[in-house]
Amino acid sequence: MWQAPGTTMPADDGSELVVDTINGTSWANIVNHARNTTAHVLCVQEHKLTHDRIDDANQQAKSAGWKGVWAPARTTKKGGIFGGVA
Repeated sequence: MWQAPGTTMPADDGSELVVDTINGTSWANIVNHARNTTAHVLCVQEHKLTHDRIDDANQQAKSAGWKGVWAPARTTKKGGIFGGVA
């Protein structure tokens, strides 16, 4: 069932799980959002971090209280960067 970002969803035990999502235009916007959200789970799209930048971003996420599972962005043939999820 679709819920608006930041909406609470009751769990089986009566507690609530808050899931938030962000489609970022830059890592700075995403990490700022991560520091300010009250969600339990944060789904990130378009972080635009290539494989060589994931370790640093993961450390920033940890310092903001998050554990991450990452898929890096990709580089186009023309040198552009797109995608990336966490």
